[in-house]
Amino acid sequence: GARAHFNYATALQEAGRLDEAAEEFSTALRFNPGSAKAHVNLAAVLIGKEKLEEARTHFEDALRIDPNNAEFHSGYAYLLERLGRPDEAAAECEAAVRVEPKSALAWHSYGAFLEKQGKLEEAIAQYRHAVQVDPRLVDAHIDLASALFVKGDLPEAKAHYLEASRLEPKLAQPHNYLGKVFMREGNASQAIVQFEEALRLHPDFPEAEENLRIAKASDPQFLLQSPK
Repeated sequence: GARAHFNYATALQEAGRLDEAAEEFSTALRFNPGSAKAHVNLAAVLIGKEKLEEARTHFEDALRIDPNNAEFHSGYAYLLERLGRPDEAAAECEAAVRVEPKSALAWHSYGAFLEKQGKLEEAIAQYRHAVQVDPRLVDAHIDLASALFVKGDLPEAKAHYLEASRLEPKLAQPHNYLGKVFMREGNASQAIVQFEEALRLHPDFPEAEENLRIAKASDPQFLLQSPK
């Protein structure tokens, strides 16, 4: 039945076998055309196959069936943005947070969309909503911190990078970003500590390697210690 096809399609999708996954989701929908989740998953597969207009019809079907699902609105917003329709994408982002104001992911997605549109202040406001709704959402802390860094608000950027690092101690990226904050503040020795920690956690991290090289080259203490 529909459930078996849906489960098989999901497994194929996860394995990257998109053609077969599309076929199985289509079969699941023939058994159960009212499955909003099958429409959305098929849309995701079609996006992976660059069939954006076809994906759009499935998002519209899903939202007709389940108009109060924030995840569906956010996913549709991403697709509309890809289709070069930013105004409609913004409306879907707004719909997502309206139908599920307690969805931190919806606020975070809205922030990411606004940042891509170059609306930094508005993006920061949405990221703030995301971390208020779910203080444990690491990606929202990182994106909020990065937006604040661009804006030049270094103390608050640092606080959110530190919080991301506290929530997920094995994540290298916050340390790399913290190093950049310290460099911006003119504190190369603290930056070196952060870049080294990023590389300890994730040895294959070219950006952190390059940042560490620059930090060492600009740290007077390090220059005194290094052999001539």
